[in-house]
Amino acid sequence: MAGFRERFWEQLCGHLRHVFAIFVFDIFLLVLLAFSYLNIDRSSDAYIVLYFDLIIFGIVFVISGYILFRCRSEFDTNGVS
Repeated sequence: MAGFRERFWEQLCGHLRHVFAIFVFDIFLLVLLAFSYLNIDRSSDAYIVLYFDLIIFGIVFVISGYILFRCRSEFDTNGVS
């Protein structure tokens, strides 16, 4: 009987396509935010919102990247490519 951790990763890796879509969309948004960051007035309220958006999308980028890395490395170690 598989433990919670194994079942959790099995379920999460079953949705690898969706995680990849989130990862790609997040990269797109981070690029747009980076261009906006270069052209925004530092004293405006929009700068604060942009700063928090960068933090949130950065966290989503790291988490989805880790999920992709973990699932793909698990598939490689199990002999499934």
